[in-house]
Amino acid sequence: MDDRKELVPLDQNVAFEPLKVKGSMLDPYILSFEEGIGGEESGLTITDPYPNPFSVETHITYRLVGASEVRFRLYNNLGQVIRSFSEKHEGPGEYTLTLKREDLLPGLYFFQMEAVGMNIRSQQAGRIMVMD
Repeated sequence: MDDRKELVPLDQNVAFEPLKVKGSMLDPYILSFEEGIGGEESGLTITDPYPNPFSVETHITYRLVGASEVRFRLYNNLGQVIRSFSEKHEGPGEYTLTLKREDLLPGLYFFQMEAVGMNIRSQQAGRIMVMD
């Protein structure tokens, strides 16, 4: 069995879609990445987790501009995925994700949310801190 992947010849042009990266020093907890059909507004917008830091639970509010599948991943400080789930939303609107502490040890965690719709894929990443 041949596991080699087919390579693109050097004389062939390859086009990559532009990836928009947005971030702000005014909002140090959220970084967003987006790719899609030009001119459309962001498919996913999230607010800072509240409360953050937290000891029992925190809430992340997010807004979708259209029907999307939303994927959430929580990473520890070693980059290992420790929680993940996916849900489908039929239309635009504002939703809230509640993250419970459960078995999380005190420390810094990173999360990634991704919304995949018909014409757009948006990702946002942030950090949360768990306290005793």
